[in-house]
Amino acid sequence: MTRIIPLLLAFLAMTTATSCSCNRSGDNESGRDAPLTEERARQLGVAAARAIAASDHSDTLDLQRCIVDAHATRSQMELDGNHDAAVAFDQALRDELKQSDPALADEMFSSMP
Repeated sequence: MTRIIPLLLAFLAMTTATSCSCNRSGDNESGRDAPLTEERARQLGVAAARAIAASDHSDTLDLQRCIVDAHATRSQMELDGNHDAAVAFDQALRDELKQSDPALADEMFSSMP
């Protein structure tokens, strides 16, 4: 796992931070008609962090899938021009991951302020 984390971090650094929604089941589709609020973005960030924490860390593909899903969720916010929602998502993701899986959060965010 320690070899995959730097690669994932490099991928995630391309857009500043990540998000995860392995179990998102249509969250983005339902939000396309209405603007995404910062509160909803925070909820998505918490869900993404929980999915990352719940993933099988010994299965790097499972962990990577959750991180990539989170990245896609965040990227959509930026593509939709909702930078404030993306920032709220990032913060919620970091905060929740620090609570739910501190070791992984330390590994993922050790180089970030």
